[in-house]
Amino acid sequence: AVSRDGGLTWTRALIPNLTIASEGRFLRATDPVAGAGPQGDLYLQNLVSLQGAFNTAGVVVSRSTDGGVTWSLPASVVESPNPRLTQDKNWLAVNDFPGATVSGRLVSTWSNFASNAAGATTSIDLVSSFSDDRGTTWSAPTAITPPGGLHQGTQPVFLPDGSLYVVYTEFSSGERVTLFNIQGRHSADGGRTYSPTASRIVDLVNGWDDPTIRDGVFLPAATASRQTGELFVAYVAVVGGTPRVHVTKSTDRGGTWSRAEVVRTLAAQLGPTRVQTGCRKCDLYQDVENPEAITLVEEWESQADLDLRLRSEDYRAVLAAIELSREQPVIHFDTVIRRAGLEMIVAARA
Repeated sequence: AVSRDGGLTWTRALIPNLTIASEGRFLRATDPVAGAGPQGDLYLQNLVSLQGAFNTAGVVVSRSTDGGVTWSLPASVVESPNPRLTQDKNWLAVNDFPGATVSGRLVSTWSNFASNAAGATTSIDLVSSFSDDRGTTWSAPTAITPPGGLHQGTQPVFLPDGSLYVVYTEFSSGERVTLFNIQGRHSADGGRTYSPTASRIVDLVNGWDDPTIRDGVFLPAATASRQTGELFVAYVAVVGGTPRVHVTKSTDRGGTWSRAEVVRTLAAQLGPTRVQTGCRKCDLYQDVENPEAITLVEEWESQADLDLRLRSEDYRAVLAAIELSREQPVIHFDTVIRRAGLEMIVAARA
């Protein structure tokens, strides 16, 4: 749709030569992402179906040089070689900083879903490709994350110096999509190569999956300040049983990030845990000199009460915090066999 009066009225039309409905070769197009280049070009990226209901898929980009009135034939960024490797969760970034390195470069990112012969997903790897000729041709795919992982939801963002930062999600396991961490990788050369190690943006997110409407659950949003290059990442997390929007910031091109999510997630458990049968104490401590060092202390009446706690669904958040910790946490279970009171003091001073 095109508006020439600031959004008051719109003219709608199908993107030509995209799907079979507009004389294209693809069965279906979805997940559109739009962008604008420094030359005034408009870009539209789509996830397309090559066979069946996305049994094989691809990512394509169309370009308009006249404000969206006409569009080029869609250029293929990637296409599935077979149903056991298919694409999803695509995104597009355009370097629209006129004086930056590789100004005008387009970067497409997506998730590669690999599956076995039975159709079960075995890994989800993140990949990118770039174009320096206004979307006409695209580079060979480059890995953003190591192979064999469980990653999703790329958000590539160009910075004023021409470098690129990609934000994405890593799952703690394939069984629960609402427990994950958010990571990022910097590309100093604008999407040609990526840093070998990821930065932890948020250590633990207890995500929100709406029971009645379709939502993003684990998909973050990212942007950068055009003046300062500061990066911002927004995401939804459940705190105290309520979904809330959180924002974290980096001032050093994604090297470090403001942190609080692990503390918030574990702190949200304190109240519900304290009223459970057998709970004597449930407290969370944070080191004043090292805010990333936290200690969770729980005290229970009996082994049976503790076992119920360890097997509870709520304890998954603690397990995820353990799994996603940067360093292996120290865990102690102390059993009190004998308890003494004032008589111990009296005996010692006798």
